[in-house]
Amino acid sequence: MITGIRYAAHQDGYDRLVLDIPGALPGYSAKYVKEVRRDGSGEKVSMPGYAFILIVLHPAQAHRADGTPTVSGIHRTGLAGIMSYAVVGDYEGYVSIALGASGVQRYNVAELSDRVYIDVAV
Repeated sequence: MITGIRYAAHQDGYDRLVLDIPGALPGYSAKYVKEVRRDGSGEKVSMPGYAFILIVLHPAQAHRADGTPTVSGIHRTGLAGIMSYAVVGDYEGYVSIALGASGVQRYNVAELSDRVYIDVAV
């Protein structure tokens, strides 16, 4: 279960978005996409950014047992590299999160014991 999303600028020339995931970490993938669409409906998502990175985690969820979301929505970050993020899917064990970046930049996805993070160059 994704319990939180945090972000910060780093002095080493990148911005970082952190997905807090207590317990076993899910598998994940990340890629640039031309546009962001909601899982299931395919509805186009309008969010700040000039390039978009889609992160998909599986098996994962972004809601509690009663269905209450743990993370949701579209958020502006105020960062130079990662301008925004949006939770665009939480369905059948897949969670999709899109990042709105300032342009096509190098990025890296990695993990620590209780989180998955993505660094995007500024």
